[in-house]
Amino acid sequence: MFEIIAKIITRNFKNLSDSKNPSERNKQLIQIMIWSVVAVVSFITYAPRDLSFSQVLLSVGSFFMIVYFAIRTLKYFKII
Repeated sequence: MFEIIAKIITRNFKNLSDSKNPSERNKQLIQIMIWSVVAVVSFITYAPRDLSFSQVLLSVGSFFMIVYFAIRTLKYFKII
């Protein structure tokens, strides 16, 4: 699971490091930071207040497992 995510991240960062234009690199880094902040703020605003830390960890783990199995299924059927 983590290998697939690492490959996706590496591919995106390789494009970032291959870019010779520093303004393009800065633009991509700013986009990554903004989307990260948006994701964290979205989670904080939509999560119920009585959630425990273990429930949050369980939901994040479940999310990554679902993504992992979805990617494995797509690879099995040679869609990706």
